[in-house]
Amino acid sequence: MPPTNAQQAAAQAQRLLRSGRFRQALAITTALHRSLPDTPPIAALHAEALLQVGMPRAAAAALDPILASPILGTQHPELAATLRVQRARAASDLGRAEDAVDHLRAALETRPDWPEALRDLGERLIDLGRPDEADRVLAPHADPAGTIDPGIGLAIARLRRTVGRSDEAAAILERLVEAPDPHARADAWFMLGACREQLGDPAGAFEAYRRGNAARAESAGNRTPVDPGVWESRGLEALRDAEPTPDPPAGSARIVLIVGVPRSGTSLVEQILAAHPRVGACGESQALPWVVSRLGPGGIGPDRASAIYREELEAAASRPGAEVLTDKNPMNLFLLGIAARIVPGVRVVRLRRDPRDVCLSCFASPLKADHAYARDLDDCRRFVGSADRVMDAAAGVFGAAWHEVVYEDLVREPEPAIRALLSHAGLKFDERCLHPEREGRVTRTISRDQVRSEINDASVGRWRRFAEHFTNW
Repeated sequence: MPPTNAQQAAAQAQRLLRSGRFRQALAITTALHRSLPDTPPIAALHAEALLQVGMPRAAAAALDPILASPILGTQHPELAATLRVQRARAASDLGRAEDAVDHLRAALETRPDWPEALRDLGERLIDLGRPDEADRVLAPHADPAGTIDPGIGLAIARLRRTVGRSDEAAAILERLVEAPDPHARADAWFMLGACREQLGDPAGAFEAYRRGNAARAESAGNRTPVDPGVWESRGLEALRDAEPTPDPPAGSARIVLIVGVPRSGTSLVEQILAAHPRVGACGESQALPWVVSRLGPGGIGPDRASAIYREELEAAASRPGAEVLTDKNPMNLFLLGIAARIVPGVRVVRLRRDPRDVCLSCFASPLKADHAYARDLDDCRRFVGSADRVMDAAAGVFGAAWHEVVYEDLVREPEPAIRALLSHAGLKFDERCLHPEREGRVTRTISRDQVRSEINDASVGRWRRFAEHFTNW
């Protein structure tokens, strides 16, 4: 066991993690892990903080030496299982679903009925396109007549949808929408809406999406949406007098920001770039908002912010030593003026998509609490307008470092759009980018099932199914 002062620090870090203050927790766990690197509970705590802030590579590095210990499994079997589940999450965040499966199977050898591990294993097998295996893992733990763990139930419903059995998925979800936990209830309503939409019932689908948003608001404490005009004002102010900095030092990876309102196609573009062997994809990193929050008097300077940001992307990248790093946090669009100042040689890819399809997709998706505007179509339209005005202004600032991708053009005629995208990132064309669904990387965003299929235009004009809600657009 760690000494008393370390125990107290660990308890404080746990409280911070539970309250969602992940960066503050990480500051404590970093110091703890530096002094007690071989202590399994400390490694587990540090790995959790790293995973929460989007640094899966560092989490894996903290866990691997502990998991290699020959005595861990015999002396601390349950802790070993917990570490395996964490290591699986790190592998999944790095796009290595096969590795995640191996770690989850190892965890289940110790705790064969652990719902969290069973759910995660089922989800990763679905990600890998192995539905039969996923069914063998999940089905024995779903009593048709009894209670069902919400996580396992949602995984089974997702599985049924992916194999075209939306009616069976809907039957499961109709049991889960009564779950006491509003977060689980919201996820069930959103997926039930997708099932009803797939089954040709747009009115029933819209009602399910509405209920999903109500449950999401409850789980977030009914947070009032931030006025998008506030974000717009800050974003435009940051762009005033901004100029892109020179290229990064020789040997440093080029950073490409992929921005656009949520559900505009940023995940698809990242997957396309991630298929290139010279790209390290970093997912929806929170690193830029974090370093920006620390800039200024009493905080850190631009050079230090730039170094920290690059270090965090490297820790999250799907490939070590990549020549290009991608950061696809859509909300970075409001930080473009600061990115121009602190990220040398940054290039930007902006997604454009029909705002009706964007707003419908936001309304029909379980977005996080920060996206409270998505609960109402009119609020979402105002948000999109504010975001577009900021990005239109940013285009003039970045000049040649700015590139726009029209989602509808990308999915209708992929090759020309992908060639232009790769050229902007400073990469030669690679055939693998035409078929990102064939690559091993699995995204954990809410677009995960869409980006695992071939690039197609099936989602273009989706709003027409709900045309009565867009009459004044």
